[in-house]
Amino acid sequence: MDQFPLMLIAVIIILIWLFNSLNVLREYERGVIFRIGRLLAEPKGPGLIWVFWPIDRIVRVSLRTITMDVPTQDVITKDNVSVKVNAVVYFRVVDPLRAIVEVENYLYATSQLAQTTLRSVLGEVGLDDLLSQREKLNQRLQEILDQHTGPWGIKVALVEIKGVDLPENMQRAMARQAEAEREKRAKIIHAQGEFEASQMLSDAARTISGQPVALQLRYLQTLTEIGAEKNTTILFPLPIDIVEYFSLTLLVFTGIVVLCSIFFILGMLVGRAQSQQIAFAASAGSRAEPKAPPKENSTPELTFYDSVKRPELPTLEPPPPPEIKPVIPDPPKGSANPAAKVFNYQIAAYKRSADAEKLLNQMKKKGFRAFILAPGPDDAKAFFRLLVGPFADVIEAEQAKKELETAGYQPILKK
Repeated sequence: MDQFPLMLIAVIIILIWLFNSLNVLREYERGVIFRIGRLLAEPKGPGLIWVFWPIDRIVRVSLRTITMDVPTQDVITKDNVSVKVNAVVYFRVVDPLRAIVEVENYLYATSQLAQTTLRSVLGEVGLDDLLSQREKLNQRLQEILDQHTGPWGIKVALVEIKGVDLPENMQRAMARQAEAEREKRAKIIHAQGEFEASQMLSDAARTISGQPVALQLRYLQTLTEIGAEKNTTILFPLPIDIVEYFSLTLLVFTGIVVLCSIFFILGMLVGRAQSQQIAFAASAGSRAEPKAPPKENSTPELTFYDSVKRPELPTLEPPPPPEIKPVIPDPPKGSANPAAKVFNYQIAAYKRSADAEKLLNQMKKKGFRAFILAPGPDDAKAFFRLLVGPFADVIEAEQAKKELETAGYQPILKK
């Protein structure tokens, strides 16, 4: 009787130890056992398992799929657009021993790995790909997470991008882009309709052109439609053939005018060439004929300078000019016949000797052999003629003429 309390205490202690050593694991749970700090080879469960307390320590691990929300991440896409993206990850533990031994907290580790992978993967794509190719991005995220969580005894089953929040300015830009795309499709459809309508109209035009009566019937039908609406305006259809006739007539008239203009220009050019040839032949003939003596009542020769009449100034008459002898340069050396005829060019004729001397000085400065021919006693009018020469032959005279014309003078051939 004295040992009964001790035995009762021992039984109670044994019962308590037994209750602490017995554990019940659910179907989706496994128990990882550490015996004196060492991991047992196989996890226990499900059902009733025996754990030798306090030698063994059990860690319960759930094998169900875990749904984890990835917090919203600020992501800068490849085309430098800042967006906010969140996602959800579905994973479960397939190896309880490695999930407990290889990582301290597999839930926290998986969450952090999902956040960093989400930012890195989405930062490599553009905004358009982010919005249009979510399936490929989800598959890529799942493969990367599964590859990194495999050593932890975790299987990532699915990764889904939940939402992409765009800035307001980007939303407005995308709205304008979508509106422009809709307008583009509308214009394409309208253009296709116009093209088909033009094809139908061209077919109808070919049919009507083969049967002119059909065009008249169409005119009458149009007049009937106009008269049905009680309009006061009357339209008379004008056949298109009349317009074509007038356009053809205008084209022919234009061609005739152009041809006449060409022939007129050609005639002017030919006439000018012939007149120059005739003038040259006449000048050559005048050089060949002997000079007739001047008649007493002959009309004095007029030049361009005589045709321009100067206004008579109310001044006193100048004294009679002194008699100026013609300064004729010596004939060129080497001429065989000193009595041969020479040629001169008359540049101007003045009534005043001062004007003639002024022009003479100018021409001598330019290098011309100029001299003044004073009027003779038989001349009806006293003109001081400015001449250039003399020239021994026609070739030298023609060359001098070109030089004078180039200098701006109008030479007249004189013997």
